[in-house]
Amino acid sequence: MKTELLAPVGSWDAFYAAIYNRADAVYLGGKAFGARAYADNFTNEEIKDIIVMAHLHGVKVYVTINTLVYDHEFAQLIDFLDFLYLHDCDAVIVQDLGVAQLILHRYPKMALHASTQMNIHSLAQVQALKARGFKRVILAREVSLTEIIAIKKAVDIELEVFVHGALCISCSGHCYLSSIIGKRSGNRGRCAQPCRLKYEFQGGNKYFISPKDLNTLAYLPQLLDAQIDSFKIEGRMKRPEYVAAVVQSYRQAMDAYQDGSEIDLVQTQENLKKIFNRQFTKGWLLDEKNDNLINEDFSNHIGIEIGQVIKSHKHYVDIKLSHPLNYGDALRIKGQNEDALVVNQMYCEGKIIKQAQAGQIVSLKAHMDGLNQGIVYLTTDQQQIIDLQASFRNQNRQFPIEGVLFLQEQHLMLRLEYKNHSVQVASTEAYQLAKSLSSNERLLSQIQKTGSSPFYFDNLQCTFSENIYLPIKVINELRRSGLEELTQVVANKHGHRFPNERALPSLPSISLSQGLVAKVRTEQQLHVVAGYPFQEIYVTDEGLMKWQSFYPQHRFLYVIPRINHHQFTDGVFVSSDIGNLNNNHSSIYLPVTNAYSLYHLFSQGVKRVGLSLELSWSQIKQLLTTFQSLFSQKPNLEMMVYGRYELMMMKYCLLKKHGGCEHCDAETTQYLIDRRGFSFPIFKDEQCCVKILNSKRLHLGDYLKSLIENGVTNLLLDFTIENADETKMVCEIYCNNKQEMSLNDVTFGHFKEGVL
Repeated sequence: MKTELLAPVGSWDAFYAAIYNRADAVYLGGKAFGARAYADNFTNEEIKDIIVMAHLHGVKVYVTINTLVYDHEFAQLIDFLDFLYLHDCDAVIVQDLGVAQLILHRYPKMALHASTQMNIHSLAQVQALKARGFKRVILAREVSLTEIIAIKKAVDIELEVFVHGALCISCSGHCYLSSIIGKRSGNRGRCAQPCRLKYEFQGGNKYFISPKDLNTLAYLPQLLDAQIDSFKIEGRMKRPEYVAAVVQSYRQAMDAYQDGSEIDLVQTQENLKKIFNRQFTKGWLLDEKNDNLINEDFSNHIGIEIGQVIKSHKHYVDIKLSHPLNYGDALRIKGQNEDALVVNQMYCEGKIIKQAQAGQIVSLKAHMDGLNQGIVYLTTDQQQIIDLQASFRNQNRQFPIEGVLFLQEQHLMLRLEYKNHSVQVASTEAYQLAKSLSSNERLLSQIQKTGSSPFYFDNLQCTFSENIYLPIKVINELRRSGLEELTQVVANKHGHRFPNERALPSLPSISLSQGLVAKVRTEQQLHVVAGYPFQEIYVTDEGLMKWQSFYPQHRFLYVIPRINHHQFTDGVFVSSDIGNLNNNHSSIYLPVTNAYSLYHLFSQGVKRVGLSLELSWSQIKQLLTTFQSLFSQKPNLEMMVYGRYELMMMKYCLLKKHGGCEHCDAETTQYLIDRRGFSFPIFKDEQCCVKILNSKRLHLGDYLKSLIENGVTNLLLDFTIENADETKMVCEIYCNNKQEMSLNDVTFGHFKEGVL
């Protein structure tokens, strides 16, 4: 089995960098619906051209639709999917269950890949996706190689893993930090990366949740032996030279392993560091230690260390080099102050030089003083950039073809051949015999003008001796139609595909419920809420289920952890895990933003669906209207009306790194404090996953009646770090309408305005 090398493409140059450095497949986004909304991305016509060019190179194209979609966007989405289906896209990558439902029904011959945004981490989830019709699963970055091998043995489905690039410190699809801080939702492709900012924690001010970059190059033999179907490189926002460098490095390493040779690993790693790194980690994939996942000192590219400032004076710095330095290189100096500069004047012993070697002392113009003893980093190696650009620019982007001209029934015929493909076209007009002896030379010359088509003539033969005449426009049309037909024959890998226009099957009747629901994580909270008329009590600690017999007036439901490797079948549960949905309630953390997602979940046996935290009230009302219009019944919905959003869920433990596990057992809550002074509580769940909570509590007490009247009939109060008194006050407000009791530090969340 050959493992696919999959490259990111955010621009045309990045596309060429990928294919000319021998990627097997590329992934890219259109102008909407992709998780990198701030990349250049591509128009429909550009995507069509890329698919043709990629297929001519034997490269597959996967298009990202890996964001959550709202109901009003489905008409545009269907137009886009129709286009991709008709123009031979190899697969689409999706996050939204409603989008998946649409694709599986309307585009049955379209390969469907589950995005890492779906946070697929267990065998049960992979099996569930295969049963639904997915061809490939892009596993969560937190899944280890040992777990991947077990999944691969147990289920026959393609598995894709990230092998290089930026990491999200939060479990993908479960991060609301950017959304809540600035309304830029990661689930809508607009993450502002607040994880890359400094925070205060335990008296320090560092990049406490900014991860290093993933680099598995040294471990490729292990990964190849695991029979993983696709190695994915992150980086649709990166420059083309980055794509070239990473694809080139991994291709060479993969080829070397297959033919029994070796690469210069030290030099290759240095090249990767120079093109982009925040320091490297082997990640959860290869069981990296908790303390080695984060770079608390840098959150952007640091390159490689090449020297130290030995003197800083009058905006000049003297640097003792430990690595060569050249004109045009870019540097970063980190000392008491920090500076960045491009080498456009370099002095050694009073003379201007273009190149300097390790051991030399050079003088460079800086922007500031106070850089004494600063460490010097090379962040751009200009010669490396030139070499990388040469790997994909000015390449011959046409393919050699054979051509034959012949006469048949008074028409000029053109047969074109490329590899094992052949097409034949006829002139639109009958030819006439020509008086000029040069007419056939003119004909051959005109036919060979392939222009911007993907082909050029390596050989063109004329099989007749007669001198014939056809108007130039007819000759041009003959050539054009032949080249277009050959392009379609070679590039079209999936034949003629047409959307399925039939309606979705009807849903079974949905049972409706109504009432307040309390979710608790401590015994203290449980005993308080049990004294109020909640129809159900959700518990996040399985040990709290023992109290069900003490409070028979309430129905207890266990909330399955979001990172979970077990199947729960005995009872009814609350789940955000698609491997544990049948007969259960889907959690607010299995995000639902449209009627098709509701359809999918109810068709899978879900009894009640939690709505996404990022929906506005107007979007909720539209969702209700759309669902009833499409499926002729009301959905059974649940919505959070009180509590702190879980903004991040991390396998990385900040608490353990800074003070050890005793932090988790302490009575006091730890906080991350951002640059605006907002304090975000931190706690760990029963699976040792760390949760970062919102600094403010959602409070929609004034909207309960309106929600119920409009069809959102199950209202969730989510208690996390509240003590008994705080829990009681909230219960009084929501259960006994004690509106005179006010809550501090509250927010409407996204209820009024939604997200970008």
